[in-house]
Amino acid sequence: MTGADTVTSSTAGTTGPSTPRWRRRLIGAALTAAVVAATSAFSACAAAQDVAQDAGAAAAAVDHAAGITDAAAAAPTPTATPVAAAAGGRGPVSRGSAGRTSAGSPVSVPLHVRTVTPEEIPVVVEITVGGGRPIPVMLDTGSSGLLVDGDAVGPGTVRGGTPYTSEYVSGNLVGTLGSATVGIGGVPTTHPIAIAVVDRARSTFTLPAGVDGIMGIGTTDTTGFAGQVLFAPQLQLPAPYNAGSTIRIDADATGTWTLGPVPPRPGDAVVPMPAAAPAGAHLPAGYPQVARDVDLCWRVAGAAAACGLTAVDSGSWTALLSTAAYSGLAAPGHLVAPGHQVTVSAPSGASLWSWTSGERSATNTVAVATLAAGERFNTGIGLFVGRTIAWDYAGAQVRIGSAG
Repeated sequence: MTGADTVTSSTAGTTGPSTPRWRRRLIGAALTAAVVAATSAFSACAAAQDVAQDAGAAAAAVDHAAGITDAAAAAPTPTATPVAAAAGGRGPVSRGSAGRTSAGSPVSVPLHVRTVTPEEIPVVVEITVGGGRPIPVMLDTGSSGLLVDGDAVGPGTVRGGTPYTSEYVSGNLVGTLGSATVGIGGVPTTHPIAIAVVDRARSTFTLPAGVDGIMGIGTTDTTGFAGQVLFAPQLQLPAPYNAGSTIRIDADATGTWTLGPVPPRPGDAVVPMPAAAPAGAHLPAGYPQVARDVDLCWRVAGAAAACGLTAVDSGSWTALLSTAAYSGLAAPGHLVAPGHQVTVSAPSGASLWSWTSGERSATNTVAVATLAAGERFNTGIGLFVGRTIAWDYAGAQVRIGSAG
């Protein structure tokens, strides 16, 4: 994910920054009694605010949750493309529909793809946290929950005392669990939600330049809910905005993220989202019990098609194949040599995407890597470019449009 790690080309032997693994991995026994207590506190806060009849009752619920969270800190500490993106810098970001959303109408948030380095290509949107200024965050469909720089949150953020660590390939993001109302496109979450407030000074992982956080919008953080304490912010918005999530990225590196019911579109390939039990996680009220990954079928380098759980992941600059199944194509952490044909289709047989492996990030690279347990493939950002992909949570399905 940073220059400290490398992926080696199978042919030229050149090196570069590693395959980014934006999805976080809780370190060791991260789901300790302290984290559970803190998460329960946030859930209690949400429930209290749902039934509160006035602002005073809601504020009391927040104060109560904060008190429980601080007390929990005394418990044991968790172990520790053809994309023509503008290079580097924060750059101008449109405010979109913030403050102008009609009640009940879908909200559309502008996004852009920023090339920080050839191997750091975040999809960026703006949100507000705790009533603060709009801040740019990475939009990551391959993880769940909001991690945000503590210097970027607003005054309404409650900073709890429970430590939280997020482990990545090239380091850790370190901070504490907290809670805040999160605004997306001018629509706030129905109550303060659990977030991770990051302390950059103590973190060894560096966020991409011009980005103040990572917003995971997958339903689950890996292939299920086990151990999960943070959850997708857009799924904690009021109805109808929590019914669906639609991403469109055009070849000029701009696009939109639309929240609301997903209408059927002719030509879409429809893929079911697998059911997922809470597995001990304290899910927010009304949160959909479906997993992030879906079954897609891949045909690689002339081999027979193989179907398996696939992360449709905007947070990876390259497509990924699991080491367990594809170690013969390249060593773990290495790019597959150019010239191999890769075809992705829906279980129904509908063709989705086909390319020949190469060396252009976000366009045609494919690597072999260790993926989440049970996961076999990762699309990377390449699948998104030039098409519309929609998550219909109400219908428990992903709709993948054709390119163009």
